[in-house]
Amino acid sequence: MSIKSENMDEEYLTVTEINNYISKKFKTDQKLTKVYIKGEISNYKVYSSGHGYFTLKDEHSKIQELFFIEHVINLNLNLKTGLKY
Repeated sequence: MSIKSENMDEEYLTVTEINNYISKKFKTDQKLTKVYIKGEISNYKVYSSGHGYFTLKDEHSKIQELFFIEHVINLNLNLKTGLKY
């Protein structure tokens, strides 16, 4: 259920609505069903939870990333700031 603002030109979505929309896009858009992203890792840090957090960036944009502990352990990747994939 989207919410109209006082300015009737603006329409707000709930967190659930935007998550459902994005999830549906990744499941149905041919370009998004299998995605490989390349970029440079910056600000990589593993917290006490074991999860890794970093930014994947290129010269124009960046994406905030979360790498769950299961992947950190199972993939045996030596992620660190400055690596390019």
